[in-house]
Amino acid sequence: MNFIEIGAIVKPHGLKGELVLFTEDLYAGVILDFTSLYLDQFSSKVPYRIKEVSRLSNGTFKVGLQGVSSIEAANALRKVKVYQEESKLPKSQTIRWEGYTIQSINGEVIGAVEEVIENNMQLILVVVTETGYEHMIPLVEDFIVDFDEKNQTLKLDLPDGLLDL
Repeated sequence: MNFIEIGAIVKPHGLKGELVLFTEDLYAGVILDFTSLYLDQFSSKVPYRIKEVSRLSNGTFKVGLQGVSSIEAANALRKVKVYQEESKLPKSQTIRWEGYTIQSINGEVIGAVEEVIENNMQLILVVVTETGYEHMIPLVEDFIVDFDEKNQTLKLDLPDGLLDL
């Protein structure tokens, strides 16, 4: 089974064992659909069934996990990394973007993805133009217009001025 890191436990929330989970933007849209999460404990990915989950703010959620029912148990999970099975994530979240050709919304080639930087909030695509110039483009779902896995192309609708930075 392949796992993808989707976030980390920040701190307890209240006195009954609920947790504050910070998750990357890429996964914030699907976390409410999960029935379980995997926590990085004891050199392994330990499954926890989700009792309840609700959004606190952008990228943070209040999560109740089965077996975690006190503030002491929640405190022991501070800063623990959280994972999900790759098969349970949307396909666009698990693609290896290196080598993809990036196009503007009107089909013009911007460049090719040379590297992907995993930021706490989102993935950053390092896109190199034909002239060797590098653009750092955040991979945000709102920017994606279309992607063709077979031809390894990704069409993006980027905000005005982003490529001028």
